[in-house]
Formats: sequence, structure tokens, C-alpha cells
Amino acid sequence: MIETDRLFILPAFKEDIDTILAIEHAPENRNFIFRGTREEHLAEIHDPSTGICLIKTKKNRKTIGFLIFDLDKASEKFELRRIAIVPKNQGYGTESLKAVFKYAFEKLEMNKVWLDVYTDNLHAISLYEKLGMQKEGILRQNHKDECGFLDQALYSLLKNEYFDLKSSKISD
Repeated sequence: MIETDRLFILPAFKEDIDTILAIEHAPENRNFIFRGTREEHLAEIHDPSTGICLIKTKKNRKTIGFLIFDLDKASEKFELRRIAIVPKNQGYGTESLKAVFKYAFEKLEMNKVWLDVYTDNLHAISLYEKLGMQKEGILRQNHKDECGFLDQALYSLLKNEYFDLKSSKISD
């Protein structure tokens, strides 16, 4: 479990899949994140190299989001595959990402946290850049959905960058 001032980030279980699907399909999320199936999420829950966690408020233990990550221990990489939160614009995304960075770099001793984001998800891109993540490049027309082909940007934060920024931008 990861704990912040307002949140708990806890492992998800099979019983949580309906909640995860509802957050993925929420109007404010569905155009900006990849949406998994029930079977895919169940496989993620049972995959030892994948973490799927719920984000809950401390105040009332309400589930407000989830995240999915993969670990590459040999290369010391932490891939944040998905993070989705409802409601938006309350600082929960910032708080969650700061906690994920701390967990990845300080507890797991990873060298890199990285993610991909659809290039039209300007709200998320702004958050990633605010927290010190660097744009590594664009995967052009990398994903196809009902809207057509979508570009994805790659963002990352390295361990040395995290510790350099820790006392300023992304400190607790």
C-alpha cells in the first residue's frame, strides 16, 4: 500500500474489475486512455510483473481511480501503463503521480519511470511536464481505435532527475 496525505493506493482484486471498467469508460477518460476488457484486467491482476492498483480517498475510502504498471527489474524500468482518475481537477492525479515516483525510485530503486500518452491528452501532458517528466518522442499513428489512428508521446523521468527535483517540484 502507498499512502499520501489524502489517498491510499492499494492492490486491486478480481472484485474491483467493474469499478476499473467504469472509470475507464467515464466520459472524461474514455477518449484519452486505452480501455481494457474484463479478461485483460483479470490477467493483469494475476500477472506478477504487472501491478494494478485502486486509488482511494482517505476521507471516505471512495475509489476515485486506478493505475496499472509493469516492472522490468533487469533494466530497472517502471512503466506506468495507465492512470485514470474521476473526478478531475482536484489534485488527485498530481498526488498519485508523486507517490508513484517516490515508490518507484525510493522503494523499488528503479532507474526510470516512463509512460505513453495520446498526444491530444493535453491535460495529462501538462501534468507530466509539471512533474518533471521529459518528452522522449512521438510514436506516430501507433494506436487505432474508433476515431482512427492516434499518435502517442513517450515521457520519462530518470532517477537522477527525480532526486534533483525532489526538493522543489515533486517534493512531498
